Amino acid sequence: MKIEKPPMTIVPFANANCNAWDFGNGNIVYDFLTADRMARAQGKTLAQHQHRRFSESH
Repeated sequence: MKIEKPPMTIVPFANANCNAWDFGNGNIVYDFLTADRMARAQGKTLAQHQHRRFSESH
């Protein structure tokens, strides 16, 4: 029985700075607006930076 992975719907970050997205096949986009347009055209969304705080109180 072959298990198929669901299609990727989130375009992952291409670097640790979270300012570029990797669309596959070496296609890395650094401009947010261009990356967002490309992702929407493919029916995908861009990965978002996870904001984690040391403390919830401040």
